[in-house]
Amino acid sequence: MLTISANLSITGDLIITTSGSVTQAAGIFDIGTGGNNQDINIDGGSLSITGGSTNIHGLLIGINSSTIAFTGGTILIDDEIDIFSGTSLSVSTTLTSVNQDDIEIDGNASMTVSAGALITGFDDLQFIGDGGSYTQTGGVTSFEDQIEIDGTNATINISGGTMDIAFDINFAGGAGNQVNVSGTGTVTTTEITGTNQNTSITGGGTMVVGGVVLPVDLLYFKASRESSEILLEWATASEINNDHFEIEKSFDGINFSKSIEVSGSGNSSDQVKYNYVDMVAQNGDVYYRLSQVDFDGTSETYNTIFVGGEIPENNISIYPNPSDGANLTLRSLSSEANTGLVIIYNLKGNVISKHHLAFNESQISMNPKLPKGIYFAKIQIGLQIVTKKFVVNK
Repeated sequence: MLTISANLSITGDLIITTSGSVTQAAGIFDIGTGGNNQDINIDGGSLSITGGSTNIHGLLIGINSSTIAFTGGTILIDDEIDIFSGTSLSVSTTLTSVNQDDIEIDGNASMTVSAGALITGFDDLQFIGDGGSYTQTGGVTSFEDQIEIDGTNATINISGGTMDIAFDINFAGGAGNQVNVSGTGTVTTTEITGTNQNTSITGGGTMVVGGVVLPVDLLYFKASRESSEILLEWATASEINNDHFEIEKSFDGINFSKSIEVSGSGNSSDQVKYNYVDMVAQNGDVYYRLSQVDFDGTSETYNTIFVGGEIPENNISIYPNPSDGANLTLRSLSSEANTGLVIIYNLKGNVISKHHLAFNESQISMNPKLPKGIYFAKIQIGLQIVTKKFVVNK
């Protein structure tokens, strides 16, 4: 462990390995003054800056669940900040890029910005690989170019403070990426681009795109299944120039098609609730995406939601019921033959028998015959399960 409370200059790289830690509380800390852009490499260790002035003349790299905390003083960096594989970076003080380089978040790494932060001079905030998160609850951040999301399942949550992006938020990657603005958070950008856009504005959050405040404060968007029907519900806290909503549907989470348009409320400062019932043509998984369109055609797409498939109980019947304990018939109302597993068990939960069946209608012969009592048939088709009760009275 190294604690710095006076001036210190390192001409080469600073390497912090597993369980190692460096803390600066005061003084001037210069890293990489040798003129060859030496770096700070943190591999499972920690770096904490609580005061003083820190000058990093190369890269700041954190891997393997390292911890980097900038909570005081001022930090100047000449090159990129790259955090990988579970590393966390938290900032609540002044952090400045001297040469307009990037902050790169990769592999489930996370960055947190809170009150007191002033982050300036960086070019891009970039997400690469699967996962990664950025959370801002306060402070001020600005990026000279864009937020670029090249991977999948990245999450950006702005619930406080301000973020200013000189150009665009670019959803260049795959599925699962999202930008959420809520609370007292404000995001300003020129445009939102890419093919997998997923942004939401809730609970008072503000997003300004191209000088226009997006017109809807969405409170929620949710779905629930009732047999073969799916009820979609959403509500807004306020609306400005809201022409209509569009709902898109997908069965694979990738390829969406427009399902319905629902008229908006134009201008409203009151809570407005909406709903739509989708008569689903199949019992598999379904994905829904909600978009809002204002009167001049400007649109915003919100979070994608998922509804799991199930077997409606009234699509499976078992007879005769009561049974004689020797034979049972199972019938599926599906238009297609299903292959499934049927497990028969008693009131104590003991498994009596298992049967692999291909049915619209199939017969099960019980050998030995079931004695008088109450039984259950658990029917599993793929990942979908339904349980039916039957009685043996002979």
